[in-house]
Amino acid sequence: TLRKAAGTAPTRIFEAKERLFGADVPELKFWHDAAGWCPHCMVSWTVLEEMRIPYVMETTPLRAYLRPGEKKRQRLVPVIQLLDRQRSASGSWAFQSPMKDVGRGEQVCQMLAARYPEKKILPQGAGRRALLDEHLGLFLQLQRAHSAY
Repeated sequence: TLRKAAGTAPTRIFEAKERLFGADVPELKFWHDAAGWCPHCMVSWTVLEEMRIPYVMETTPLRAYLRPGEKKRQRLVPVIQLLDRQRSASGSWAFQSPMKDVGRGEQVCQMLAARYPEKKILPQGAGRRALLDEHLGLFLQLQRAHSAY
């Protein structure tokens, strides 16, 4: 049959619990919303994939999807927790407390670019970098305007 010939479908990225890209251990834990709708999570996720940084994932529901009395496991998403190499053992990973000041997509991207310079995806030329910084500034202005509502 066709189904048998096609074989088993690979795990979809959204459903995967880890993306190690051939590494033995993850570099970080990435928390995102369970529905996959958070735009900051989408930006962060795309950059993690593009840079091929090994990570594991956890999800938490958006507030609107909580059942009565249910508590969120993380308050805001995206959340990044770096691997704690001293507390991690073979096959059992421990992670540091959530990073502060990386709660928006562009902040996660900037942190990843600074932490993993060998995996460059940001423009390196002065002119292109200035254009990127200008666009990030416009993005922040849009966010501030939206938060007033």
